Amino acid sequence: MSDAVLVATDLERSFPIQRGFSKAQVRAVDGVSLTIHQGETVAVIGESGCGKSTLGRLVAHLDEPDAGRVMLAGTDPSGIRGRALREWRRRVQVVFQDPYASLDERMTAGRIVAEPWLAHPEKRPADPRARVAELLELVGMRASDADKSPQQFSGGQRQRIGIARALALDPELIVADEPVSALDLSVQAHIINLMQRLQTDLGLSYLFISHDLAVVRHIADRVAVMYLGRIVESGPADEIFERPTHPYTRALLSAAPQLDRADPRQRIVLQGEIPSPTQPPTGCGFRTRCWLATEACAEVPGLLARDNPRHAVACHHPFREPTAQPADENRAS
Repeated sequence: MSDAVLVATDLERSFPIQRGFSKAQVRAVDGVSLTIHQGETVAVIGESGCGKSTLGRLVAHLDEPDAGRVMLAGTDPSGIRGRALREWRRRVQVVFQDPYASLDERMTAGRIVAEPWLAHPEKRPADPRARVAELLELVGMRASDADKSPQQFSGGQRQRIGIARALALDPELIVADEPVSALDLSVQAHIINLMQRLQTDLGLSYLFISHDLAVVRHIADRVAVMYLGRIVESGPADEIFERPTHPYTRALLSAAPQLDRADPRQRIVLQGEIPSPTQPPTGCGFRTRCWLATEACAEVPGLLARDNPRHAVACHHPFREPTAQPADENRAS
């Protein structure tokens, strides 16, 4: 594996909320560390509200962490300003979830793709129109599409324009936040195949944020599973999908539709209260819903590798099959 493109260490981010006269804090990201290598796709999965989009914003430096740091090729953006910071931002670009909201309806596709050069004039090509045409063709569009407005394109075509815009600055890392969740299934496949082709041709790295397990299994090299702001399991995609070791990962994967009726995987129905993000449980955040929970789970488990040095899990009771009782009788401690 080549040197790391990005190393995030112990990231934390909280948001204050007001409920009547009381105030509380939501710990959206709670001590997350992540490494992404050149040409690699690292996927972050988890329930809505687990903090994966906030993590993406921290990685792209669209938001500042309360603690921890993000190093891109050895450079921490929190300690730089001016031209150096602008260069740092150029190297990390974002593809957003909603292809309808992320494109300005008042601009043509060509202007949208060329817009990053306004913020980074040093990357402006000698012939901007020719470069825009090249970028559009690179993502499967026609050069003549540059003169059309976003209203004239389908959702999949709009997302291709968003990808072309992200490529305009020759980034090293792209944060893709649910890039296909708003698209039809047939269109999703085209966009995923496009992203894989671009990764091969351009040497891109992806932080791929998604709740769609089928898409993640197809595109990811490594997977990080988040729950209540923490990574509870991480490892190679094949390992995570074939041999999940954290109870939450097992429950999450069991909820995915199975096309193979011969698949012996049992549906795990979680019981117990879903914890409030403003008052998460002490120790392991999943213990109020976990059928394996014991008194030991009142202590925070470390994210540790055991049998496989590339497969880590934050659990006091890993590797235990959740089949000691029927799925509909699973209960939390």
